[in-house]
Amino acid sequence: MKRACSALLAAFVAIAGGCTMTAETYHSLYLDPDGTVTWSVVERNVRSESDDPHQRESDEQEWLAELDGGRNPVALALAQLGATSVETQLLRRERPFNALTEATFTAIDDLARAIGDGLCVETRARLTREGSQHRLEIEIDFVEEELECDEAGTLLPLWDALEELTIHLTKGAFTEAQGFTLDRTAAVATIDQLSDEPGTERLVLAWEEGK
Repeated sequence: MKRACSALLAAFVAIAGGCTMTAETYHSLYLDPDGTVTWSVVERNVRSESDDPHQRESDEQEWLAELDGGRNPVALALAQLGATSVETQLLRRERPFNALTEATFTAIDDLARAIGDGLCVETRARLTREGSQHRLEIEIDFVEEELECDEAGTLLPLWDALEELTIHLTKGAFTEAQGFTLDRTAAVATIDQLSDEPGTERLVLAWEEGK
């Protein structure tokens, strides 16, 4: 995973010097049995870190305007992944601010491929259904050389989620997991650490609607 996300880290280093906003960010991916995904992002205690009071005010007003227009960095990153809808909501209107951004994706296999495309990593994903059984298979090809990926910078607001991807099944239970660890309820799957060695990584998640 380190090799796959090297482009994202490079983008972070390139722009970090101009970033003055800070926040505590929490990601949750909610998987419906039919494969639809809602990606929810809560940003807490958002504020500017600038030492200059006027600059702080300017930074925060710009962030509020972006949020109000659905153009905040989190919303733009989710839209890049192909969300069919993205909604933003300001939860706390005084500094430090709290905000919620939610995006809907019609199919988890499409989302997996979009994440791979965003990181310039070859990714194949397939979602199949047989009765009440659903099965997601993902194959990720890691290459020897370092990646150069101009598109990766837009995904920076999703970095935490990509590193520790956690999927909550809204109904039913997971029945099989490869490359994921299930909690004791079999309703939450957290991705394992992916290899940074060249080769193909295979991930599998299966679930049953009425289980």
